[in-house]
Parts: sequence; structure tokens; C-alpha cells
Amino acid sequence: MLTNQAALQSKLNLAMQKMHQGQYQQALVVFSQLEESGMKDFRLFLTIGSAYQRLKQDIKALEYFKKSLSLNSEQAELQFIVGKMFKKIGELKQGIAHLEVATKLESSNVNYLQELGFIRLMHKDFQIALSIFLQTVKSNSHKTLALLGIARAYAGLGNEIERIKYIGLAELSDPNHPMVINDKARLLSEQGEYVESKGYFKKYLEQRPSNDEGYENLALIELQLKNPQGALDIIDAGLSRLPNSRLLHKFKSSLSFEMGQENYLGNYQQITRNKMPINLHTDFIQALVKSGNFTAAEAEFDWLVKKAPPSINLHALWMSIQEKQQNYEVILDFYQKLGTELKRLPNSVLEILTRTYFALGSFKLSIDTVSELVLREPNNQYFWALYTTSLRLLRDERYHELCNFSKFVQSRELILPNRFTCIEDFNSELKVALQTLHVTKEHPLEQSLISGTQTPGELLNRPIPIIKELNKALRLTAEQVFSNLPKNLPKPLLQMKKEFEFSASWSVNLKSSGYHKSHVHSKGYFSSAYYVSVPKDLNHSKRAGWLYLGKPEVVSTVELKAEKWVKPEPGKLVLFPSFMWHGTEPFKSIDNRLTVAFDILPK
Repeated sequence: MLTNQAALQSKLNLAMQKMHQGQYQQALVVFSQLEESGMKDFRLFLTIGSAYQRLKQDIKALEYFKKSLSLNSEQAELQFIVGKMFKKIGELKQGIAHLEVATKLESSNVNYLQELGFIRLMHKDFQIALSIFLQTVKSNSHKTLALLGIARAYAGLGNEIERIKYIGLAELSDPNHPMVINDKARLLSEQGEYVESKGYFKKYLEQRPSNDEGYENLALIELQLKNPQGALDIIDAGLSRLPNSRLLHKFKSSLSFEMGQENYLGNYQQITRNKMPINLHTDFIQALVKSGNFTAAEAEFDWLVKKAPPSINLHALWMSIQEKQQNYEVILDFYQKLGTELKRLPNSVLEILTRTYFALGSFKLSIDTVSELVLREPNNQYFWALYTTSLRLLRDERYHELCNFSKFVQSRELILPNRFTCIEDFNSELKVALQTLHVTKEHPLEQSLISGTQTPGELLNRPIPIIKELNKALRLTAEQVFSNLPKNLPKPLLQMKKEFEFSASWSVNLKSSGYHKSHVHSKGYFSSAYYVSVPKDLNHSKRAGWLYLGKPEVVSTVELKAEKWVKPEPGKLVLFPSFMWHGTEPFKSIDNRLTVAFDILPK
């Protein structure tokens, strides 16, 4: 224990010397002695945080930066740094709070304002972001990024004309800025100008060769151009430069699976275990679990625990392995030994616990865990699906208020585009266009689809004339449905209104014996199925190929059957809340079942 001021100063000088020499770990040893001696100074905690940051230990850095701010909150630069760190880890509300303090302390600092604008964009506060960027655009040194920020804000507000205008102004301001190139490439892609978009994405990668999203975007363009092998080649090029990219490894394994490659996890297996980063190793184990290879998953987990420090996320990974093997008693016993209160558990653990309670018949306990989930993420439709399942198992009347199938599941005949006089002609032309877009051999990895294919990218953004007409027809039909929705909507749908946007869209081509496992769409508000082509020889008496709703994809001591079925008919659009469990019954036929699906979000 240090006892006098001279000794304290000597230790402090030594620690600072180590910092200046780049010996951050050694500096931290001395700093910890100073902290243990009772020294509490905002500058000490700031410097400790800086040491951790240089060692790339951001969680510890954030802990000490917050300690520093608790002693002196008027450190504008530190408020800025902490705000950016929260932005990086996705804690947007906290990031906004710190960045707003920074801008108040130094209102003329354009860097601070601009960072606040970009995090506001991420939080979907588009009008606030727009007002911020309209302030910063007056600064010549920040003009290009401000113009881009304005363009992105207008995109969020649904004003495509202004978005295009300001991307153009940003390109005039600095045509070689990587963010300008990237935004222009995305705009061209959305407009269906894939060849030109590909050129911009290539140019972006020339400037940012270590950006894994750049490789992903370029690979997605190759898929839009019906060149899946070219997409794989681009991902391989990215992995040769960024061998530990989680994004590229996930893309590679998923696309390899869809291309029909047997060893679709080979990209993970090529990495030496001792050299595989913890997060990447975790992804590999999760992929093995989803593929049903539990023996390999447990072997890899045994390796992981040797190099990874104990953490609740590691516990969650182990619990997920046990859940897939239906070792529910083991999970519950492990959780009870942890002794961690619900509010301190991550969402991943709460999800596993909820499903474990279903499997063990502990329905009253399940409502506690899932209530915490919907409290944390009220817009997560999967959490609402678990919540409704809990209510149904408890025979709680609130279940019928949320899952009122007669009220919220709507079927409509598609409003035909003007140039067609019958739905058969429209669907016939649409079918030809869709079939050319199904470029893979197998169903997507880690999705509900079994024995079929799915189109890549955003289907309804494609510039193909018949797809444009489909987009308009679907929008008009959906508007008709939403204008007649009941006024007293349940909580998960409260924000739903007549003005909406398609948040995702795709086509599914189901083969004989194909089906969808029961699932939900966690990021939508309403989901859909539009029937383009349906086999004529379906056994309708057994509801073959029919859409069903209400049957949860969970293990439970009480069997929960489907509560509503919808007969597939060409030209029919079905809309239903995204939190409702839904799937399709398998069918046998010489013909395929072709559909278009999309998710909807309120504007």
C-alpha cells in the first residue's frame, strides 16, 4: 500500500513513462496500484481507459472512461469518444446521450455535430439528423459528409428525389470519397443498375480493401447478375485479405450451402483452432449446432473454453448446444447454479430459458422471462411470438386478443396492373421472370425453407418491368387491407398505419416435398404470401401446400396445433402480423409452388 505523496507521484511518473513508451500492459500494472491505494482522479481513470483502448480492450476502456466522466462530466472530447464507442457496440441511446453532451460543451465543433447526426440516422431519427446536417453543410471542411448525411436522412424520410439530388451534390463535392462511392453504388443497385453499381463497389474496395462489407456488397451484386460462382470468388478474395472476418465467413458458408457444396463449413475448418479468434470460433460452433453436428460442436466448445475467459455469453453458447439436444433439465440446473437475476441476463439466455420452461411445462416461469424480453425490445416480433406462446400455454385470454386470426389474417385478390385483363396472364409473365432469378440449387442456410430455392437480394427493387408492376400491385392491395384494419390494434402492431414500406422481399420456389417450418419474421410488422403458381394436383383434402398459422416451433409438454389454414390460390395475397407463427404443409407434385413474400414496416 502506498502511503505518501512522493511515492504516489513516483508511481504515477513511472506509469506515464510506460504509456509514452507504448508499454500499455506494464503501465496498467502500475495504474492498478495507484487505484488500489485509494487514488481517485478523473485524469487517472482517463489514462487507464486510454491504455485499455490501445490494447483493444474496449469494454474495460469504456468502464474507466465512464469513471472519469463521473468525476468530471465536462470533458467534451471524452464525451465524444464514449459516444462513438457506444455507437460502435450498438448502444445507440447511450451514444446519443454522450454525443449531445459533447455538442453542448463545444457547440461550434462540427466533428461532434456530424457524429451526432450519423448516430441519429442509425437510431432512425431522420428529421433530427436532417436538421443537424443542414447546420454542418455550411462548413467547407465537412461539406461532403454533411451532403451525404442529408441524402441518408431524406432516404429515411422516404424522399427519394432529394436523396438522389444530395448524393449527386456529394459526388460533385468529392467524387473520390469512399463513403460517396459506397452510397452511389448502393443507389445504383437499388435502381437496378447492377453493372454500373458493380464498378462503383470495385472502386470502393480499391480505397477500402480491408472493409469486409465492401466484399459482401460486391458479391451480392454478382448474385443479382445471376453469377453465384462469381460471388463466391469475391468472398474468397475478401477472406484471403481478411481471414478472420465473421461477416465473410458467414456469407461463404451460407452461399456454399445454397450452391449444393457438401462441406459448406470448410472455410471455418481450414483455420487452426489456436489461431481462430473467439468470436469467429463461436460462430463456427453455432453453425455446427444448426447443422445438427453436436459432437463436433461440443469438441470445438471444449477448445474454445481453453482460450476464452469465462463469460455469460460463453454460458449462453453452451446452453444453446444443450437445447438443440433437448437437454432441458441440464440447462435449468446450470442456470440455477449461476444464480444470476433475470434483469442481468442477456437476451440469448432469456430466450433459451423461455423455451426450456416450455419444454419442462413450467409455463408460469416462462411468462417472467419472455416479459423481460418484450420489455427490452418491444419491436422484436420473435419475442412477441414467444410471449403469445406463453399466454396460450397458460390459457390466458390475452392470447386471443393478440392472435385473433379472423381479424388480423387478411386475404385479398391482387389488384391487377392496368395492362392486364386477367390474373392468369399476369402470373404467367411474372412466373417466367421469377424463374430466371432463382440462381441457387438449395434452400438458404439457417432459414425456415426446406426443399426449394429463394431469390437473393431485394426482389421488389429489381428494375424488371413485370416486377415493378408487381410492386405497385402489392402496394395497392396492401393499402386496401391496412385502411380497413381495426382501430384498437394489439401492442405489437400499434405503430402500423396506412403508410408503409417493404423492408424485405423475395421469391420462394418450393419443390415436391418442400415446405416451410413454422417461424416468425422478427423484423417486420406484417408479413405476406402472394401465390404466383400453385400445383394443380395438390391434395386439398389434406391441406397439402397450404399456409398454416398458430403452430409454434417450440418443444412443449402441451401440443399446440395450427389454428388457421389458408388455401393457396394463384392471384391471392395473404397478409398477417409478423409475430404470428406460420409455415406451410408439405406437398407432393410434379410441379413447383412459386410465391412472392415480403415484410412490411410502418413509415
